[in-house]
Amino acid sequence: MPPKSTQALEEAIISIFEHLAELTTSMDQRHSSLAYVVADLQQQLNHRPSSSTPSPLPPPLPSSSSPSFPAPVPPPILLKPPKLQLLTFDGPNVLDWIFQAEQFFTYYQVPPGHHLDMISFYMHGEALNWFKWMFTNHQLSSWDSFLRSLELRFSPSSFGNHQAILFKLD
Repeated sequence: MPPKSTQALEEAIISIFEHLAELTTSMDQRHSSLAYVVADLQQQLNHRPSSSTPSPLPPPLPSSSSPSFPAPVPPPILLKPPKLQLLTFDGPNVLDWIFQAEQFFTYYQVPPGHHLDMISFYMHGEALNWFKWMFTNHQLSSWDSFLRSLELRFSPSSFGNHQAILFKLD
C-alpha cells in the first residue's frame, strides 16, 4: 500500500474534527433537552399534593471545569412510601376510625366518589351488618351522609344515665 500524501491526511483529520464537532453539538442538544425534562419533572414533583414523599434534588449547577460536559448528577433518592392500612371498624371508637379513614383516603388520593365503594371492605361485625342494611335500603347517598349516619349509630350518647354511672362508683 503506497503512503498517503500529507494533503490527504490533513483532509481526513479535518473531516474527523468536523464529525467530532457535529457529535459534540448533537450531544449538547440532547443534554439540554434531558436537563429540561428533568427540571420539568422536578417541578411537577414539587407541586405534588402528597407531603409524605421526599423533596427532589434541585437542578444541577453548571460545572465550571467544562461548560460543554458538566459533571453527572446522581439521581434523587426516592424513598418508598409506607404501606398504610385502614383498620376494620366494628362499632366502638367511631370518631377515631372516621379520622383514620379520612387520612387513609387523603394519603392514597382516593376520589370522594369512591369512598363508599371501598369502605365496606374495612368494616366487620355489627358495623358491617349496619352498613349492609343501609346500602340495601338505599340510605347511603354520599360520603358525608354516610359519616353522619355512622356517627349517629355508633357514637356514644351524650344522654347517658349519669346516676347509674355514679352508682357504679360505690
